[in-house]
Amino acid sequence: MLVAVAQLCSSPSIGRNLLACKRLVERAAKAGAKLVYLPEAADYVAPSDQVFDLSSTLDSHAFLNGLREQAKLNSIWVGVGIHERPDLKDSGGLTILESKTTIPGPQLARPVSTPVGSVGLLTCYDLRFPEPSLLLLEQGAQILTYPSAFTIKTGKAHWETLLRARAIETQSYILAPAQAGEHFPGRASYGRAMIVDPWGLILAHCREFESPDGKIEDVEIDDSSQGELALAEIDLDVLARVRREMPLADQRRRDIYTLQALDL
Repeated sequence: MLVAVAQLCSSPSIGRNLLACKRLVERAAKAGAKLVYLPEAADYVAPSDQVFDLSSTLDSHAFLNGLREQAKLNSIWVGVGIHERPDLKDSGGLTILESKTTIPGPQLARPVSTPVGSVGLLTCYDLRFPEPSLLLLEQGAQILTYPSAFTIKTGKAHWETLLRARAIETQSYILAPAQAGEHFPGRASYGRAMIVDPWGLILAHCREFESPDGKIEDVEIDDSSQGELALAEIDLDVLARVRREMPLADQRRRDIYTLQALDL
């Protein structure tokens, strides 16, 4: 089945970002995709001192509700990374550190059934750790998602290598939508959203954004706010053959090491 990953440049304007995402969802559906995945922080990317004020609870999330309507209108399954406002009395002094503006999840979510297969839900920095992806594999995941907003420096050095490594070691399809371009002065993302197959081959990808001397002002910015799509076929027969011909799950030395998800 055909799937799509999206690439866009979210700004501090939620309305603008929603319009761009709705257009990407419509384009993916018209191309025949059964599922489209949007990047991390698709609703907004903003300076740290604005993050909390721009956030919403899920029951009053205008961006999320708008996407739900667009998904129904186009009969397509949509995945997206958004901000959810926590129940805090005082948000405190926010800084540029993600750990100061984001509360970590309490547990690893189980894979979700979708029209294209069983999807394990991970995000951005999770990509640097193989354990969550291996645990999701043991729970039946066939596809892993990494909606992301890598910096230009880390994206150029690590993005492709990590995505292909996660695909190879879990023998799963990887869907990696990405933020790309300059969100506001001083903050830019690498891009190169991609789809990787269970053998580690890149099936499709979008453009990357890079700066020759590391300065954000030199990053190529055109009409990236409108977004791009990378599309590829998910073939679960191919996945089954890869796992059958090299049965890594059966060959792991569970007699000397194990992985275990903790219920917190």
